[in-house]
Amino acid sequence: MSNKETSNHDSLELLQKLLDLHRAVAGSETFEQLGVKLSKPLSEFVEGFSAYRYPVIEGEMGSRHALAGVEREFDPKDEEVLEELIRVNATRAINKKSVVIIDLEDEEVTKRLSREVRNELSKISIMPLLDGAQEVMEVFCMYLPPSVSVDTHLLESLDRVAQILSAAVETIKLRRAYQESLERAEALMQVSQVISGKLELRELLTVLARQCSWLLKADRTTVWLYDEENEEIWTIVGEGLRDEIRMPVGVGIAGNVAKTLQTLNISDPYSHPLFNPEVDKKTGYVTRNILCMPLLNKKGDLIGVYQVLNKLEHPHFTSADEDLLAALSGSAAVAIENARLYEEQKKQFNSFIEVLASSVDAKDPTTYDHSKMVTGISVAIAKELGLPHQRVEFIRIAAVLHDYGKIAIPDAILGKPGKLEKEEFKMMRSHVSETIEILSKVYFSKEMRDVPRIAGMHHERLDGTGYPLGLKDKEVSLEGRILAVADIFHAMMQERPYKGGLTPQEALAECKKLTAPHIGRFGDPEGVHLDKDVVAGLERILERENYDASYFLKESGWSNVSSEQIAKR
Repeated sequence: MSNKETSNHDSLELLQKLLDLHRAVAGSETFEQLGVKLSKPLSEFVEGFSAYRYPVIEGEMGSRHALAGVEREFDPKDEEVLEELIRVNATRAINKKSVVIIDLEDEEVTKRLSREVRNELSKISIMPLLDGAQEVMEVFCMYLPPSVSVDTHLLESLDRVAQILSAAVETIKLRRAYQESLERAEALMQVSQVISGKLELRELLTVLARQCSWLLKADRTTVWLYDEENEEIWTIVGEGLRDEIRMPVGVGIAGNVAKTLQTLNISDPYSHPLFNPEVDKKTGYVTRNILCMPLLNKKGDLIGVYQVLNKLEHPHFTSADEDLLAALSGSAAVAIENARLYEEQKKQFNSFIEVLASSVDAKDPTTYDHSKMVTGISVAIAKELGLPHQRVEFIRIAAVLHDYGKIAIPDAILGKPGKLEKEEFKMMRSHVSETIEILSKVYFSKEMRDVPRIAGMHHERLDGTGYPLGLKDKEVSLEGRILAVADIFHAMMQERPYKGGLTPQEALAECKKLTAPHIGRFGDPEGVHLDKDVVAGLERILERENYDASYFLKESGWSNVSSEQIAKR
């Protein structure tokens, strides 16, 4: 066969191989499919190869992904050297937009690699894959064994292979980009739904932080809020953070963003003058890149800072990430403003009813802060029983107002030091009915509409002997049962004109007696007064807190309103 005939034969053979490769990879919808379809036809060009891909975004290579061929695994030190060689030479390949071959038999390179690597590999081919606009979108990397001869013919073949793979990879990336755009649009819609459905600020921002990390494909997100009074920002929500962090505006990366109102996209934090590595040292976390953006209200005023850490599968956050975070930040800013307004209104309402309740307690020196303690005990038990936040808040308001009907009881009866007469006792008991009657005239939201009825259940008993309605068993709701336990537990601890105060241990023991049929204080047999599960919840709390009843003052959520201070005015 003449040289011309040999050349024609080789050309036809190459053309057939390229055609087979094109047919094999055409229609691949994912990189996983591409890898499976690629292995056999690519082996016709290079036997024993290992193929990897590196996505290229905004001119920079992302993380390595295995694609096809022989699976090879080397010592971590060798892997580190190989990765460095690939990234350095990939920059050349990207700039030249042509194939670059790394010769592992070069003396300088050989010194850095173990014999195991040199026995398995001789060359590394780096091929930039170009999109329709002739921009590099991926780097295709092939490990070549010593049996492969790298000549002009192979280089030409690899160049053709790169062209075929470019078309297949671009199709996959376009398909993926479309799918991701749909997912992001859906996620942003979900964020809007979350914003419209949640008004509790910390809960809202916790959800938004998770959504932000997912949307930006990042490791974690921190939301800082601006404390205008102290000129600080503080971490209201931080994925991976255990403790709240506060810093002055202008200090650190987040503080600088709060001061300048300018976004910072930092690819190498440890070389940035504003980065404080001490936080990483304390937590053991390694910050690789940061995207930090101010949260502004409609007027352009600072309300907080979004800080997203460690972009996954890429060296830094991209301009697309900045655009997405800006969209998310706009929604978050509106949500924060609404949640803050809601919390201000909630605080105003709570402080108002706390003052009302404390004013009633102040009428009788022996019941100072009784409503406050009953609130704290009720809330603690509700949480212990695993009730949802909204239900706990409902119980809290009912507990605050449970004795408000005492406003209608004459001071002479409330403060009488001795035993009450029959009519006086009857009038004292009427405070529950008065509570229901007065509160029923107050406007409550739909979620709180049943507060008057529940507030009036704190003297009901499960055996039906309580008042004012004589409810029995399941007729007393769980909320009412919790209030009943909280009320009697604290009443037992308070010193009254007709009795001494018990310790928390003693009061709990008495409550436990009331969860079963028992002999009453006047010597008569009585039925079940209190719910045993609710009392058991109270017992767990007390054991955990070493029977320190001051814990309930914290759980009440009350401001610094004191019945005793009101009484002295």
